[in-house]
Amino acid sequence: MEWGHDFETGLAEIDVQHRYFFQLIQRANDVRIGANTQERSSILSELLGYANCHFGYETALMRTYEYPGRVHHVTEHEQILSQVKSFLSEENANFHKVTMLLFNWFAAHSTLEDCALAKYIVDCRARVLDVPPASLAGLGLREQVGP
Repeated sequence: MEWGHDFETGLAEIDVQHRYFFQLIQRANDVRIGANTQERSSILSELLGYANCHFGYETALMRTYEYPGRVHHVTEHEQILSQVKSFLSEENANFHKVTMLLFNWFAAHSTLEDCALAKYIVDCRARVLDVPPASLAGLGLREQVGP
């Protein structure tokens, strides 16, 4: 699992959080082999705690900007948390399966849902500032998110 620029949304405040979230998934994947139960619990606790924090941040952005895809987006967050918790509640939870589930979900969600959210927010900010969205490139906007 390697970080790719495809995971970047173009909205700096989300991208920084995504990098950390991705690093936590990588760390969880790294400790899965030979790790004791306490080590696994610790990283998963941090991962789930951060996921809740990050998802809360995105939800606040969606409310602030009245994002029309908010219900669907929040539902996706709730579903992945539910799936991870379900996997972890199994007596012989497959740690590799959990980390791969998170990685695959992250890759798909960040490149689709989060990029759409970022574009919407950048467009809203550009309207308020009365500038073209591409002019916000210095504020963390990917070049491909333009008019």
